[in-house]
Amino acid sequence: MSSLVDTSLYFSHYLRYSSGKYRELRLLLEKLSCSPYFMPCDLCIQVLTMWELTNQPYPSFAWKHVTLQMHLRKQYLPDICSLLRNSHFLETLAIYVYPGRYGDESELAEAGWKLAFEFNGFSYWTSVDGIFPCLEHQLKHVKIYGYVQEPEVIELIEFLLKNAQVLEKIEISAKKTLQRTHSKYMFASDIGRPSKDYCTSDTLLEFSQKLLSFPRASTCAVIHLG
Repeated sequence: MSSLVDTSLYFSHYLRYSSGKYRELRLLLEKLSCSPYFMPCDLCIQVLTMWELTNQPYPSFAWKHVTLQMHLRKQYLPDICSLLRNSHFLETLAIYVYPGRYGDESELAEAGWKLAFEFNGFSYWTSVDGIFPCLEHQLKHVKIYGYVQEPEVIELIEFLLKNAQVLEKIEISAKKTLQRTHSKYMFASDIGRPSKDYCTSDTLLEFSQKLLSFPRASTCAVIHLG
């Protein structure tokens, strides 16, 4: 595994809860963690979220570049938090945010992903504590594309700006996003963009003003709005 450079992990169907499967996935992630570039699918992210919410042992990752494709709803915030906390060498984080669909919650419930508690994005990030080595020493670039004006996305950006001490650039664009194919959680090659109603000049102006008002831990951090 030490020769791997770029890896992705994709589940073709939901995994029912099983301690054996969780152990196998943990071992797989530990083996893949030596790869500098890593891209997990939605189902993998859900597994990591459940680890966080149920206090499962969380492996330490050596990834330097992580790409996420997801509908960034509040249920995934614990996973992003743990990903940042346990990826000590993370230098670049890219997130493609696509819109949610009706049925997401039912699919989540049918798959057995019962969340341990309810929270909203703002109260979650303000309650987060502990050490984030990558935010202190490594994370330099953040890229967020697609439906960037969602509340959870804005709150994540605010958290990163406030805590990433060596951040050099955060690139935010509503002009491109990866699209979901069919009704499955899959990697797609199609590139699209949010609707015109979502990206009006007024909403984008308000969005940009809000971002530029956030305090920054890094004096070198530049916000690039696409």
